[in-house]
Amino acid sequence: MTTLTANPSAPDTDQALFRAHHGLVQIVALLWVYALYDELRSHVAGATAKASQHARALFGVERTLGLNLERGIQSAALHLPWLVAACNVSYNSLHLVAPPIVLVMLYRRAPQRYRHWRNVFVIMLGLAALCFWLYPVMPPRLVTGTGHLLDTSTVYFSLTKTPLASLVSATASSGPSVTGSTNPYAAMPSLHVGWAIWAAIALWPLLRRRWAKAALLLYPTLMVLAVLVTANHWVLDAIGGAVLVLLSHTLARAVERCQATVGLSRESPVPA
Repeated sequence: MTTLTANPSAPDTDQALFRAHHGLVQIVALLWVYALYDELRSHVAGATAKASQHARALFGVERTLGLNLERGIQSAALHLPWLVAACNVSYNSLHLVAPPIVLVMLYRRAPQRYRHWRNVFVIMLGLAALCFWLYPVMPPRLVTGTGHLLDTSTVYFSLTKTPLASLVSATASSGPSVTGSTNPYAAMPSLHVGWAIWAAIALWPLLRRRWAKAALLLYPTLMVLAVLVTANHWVLDAIGGAVLVLLSHTLARAVERCQATVGLSRESPVPA
């Protein structure tokens, strides 16, 4: 008589297959969302005159507040060609690498946290595109006269001078892009800075080693330095990136609370 025994590993295998399938769906969905954002952003570029006017207005506010640090920071960095080259490479590449790594780590190690910070990421894209449309800003490297700074990618080593130029596609845009379509006036807020802060906050609880946490804290700091040295953003753009993260986090929390409330109401028994 043959005895059938249950395979104890079957549930684990099914769960692993489900997570793999779900993860693939997440990847495809996020790629579509980012492609939509990228296309939308390239079509909401404002008029050159408006972008220049807004840039000069920001520069005026910075001077009033004592935040016009761009020229001093770039001038100091230009004495260190290796630093300028590192800023060029960081600006052109880290925004393509960091978000996928962060999302994969969260998905594998902290699914609940993944859902929230994925939502924050998507909301950031939407709000940033809206800002680029309503308030186009010319970066320091494109303005003329007072406030103009050197476009370091034209003089120092940059990925835009390598075969990867078609991928990074950052020469004509202040906002991150993975396609040939760019928006040269997508400066406010700085998504490079915003994503760096987003990555640091999202991953912070998952890291245990001190060196890893130190590196995570260093990432937003170095990105702020990179966007200023390369003259792709104003100081207020960087601050705008931080505000964008805070606002997106708040909106994501509100949406999640609404979803939880609706879910509880559906599960509540109907009185007889």
